[in-house]
Amino acid sequence: MAIIETRVDRNSPEFQENAHYLQQQLALLRERIQLVQQGGGEDAIAKHRKRNKLLARERIQLLCDPDTPFLELSPLAAWDMYNNEAPSAGIVTGIGLVTTRRACRASAFHK
Repeated sequence: MAIIETRVDRNSPEFQENAHYLQQQLALLRERIQLVQQGGGEDAIAKHRKRNKLLARERIQLLCDPDTPFLELSPLAAWDMYNNEAPSAGIVTGIGLVTTRRACRASAFHK
């Protein structure tokens, strides 16, 4: 099989500018995901705790096999909508391993 060679100059100013922009966008993405993974805000979390309930992502973590990844599918759904009062559009969806089988899970936030 022939090797495909690149002509990309990783030292060019254009490449460096694009790489810097990508890093900025990745940092913004990580920041936003971290923010929505906090749940529905301090009041909603306190209400759950008072009722001895687990948060949606905590329930999913307990459901999935230990030390296996969980791929959350739409953590930024409804981002910048409804005054950001519906993180992840009010649900958590994703794919994880449950007793070594792939499973999809959706879990609603409760306010």
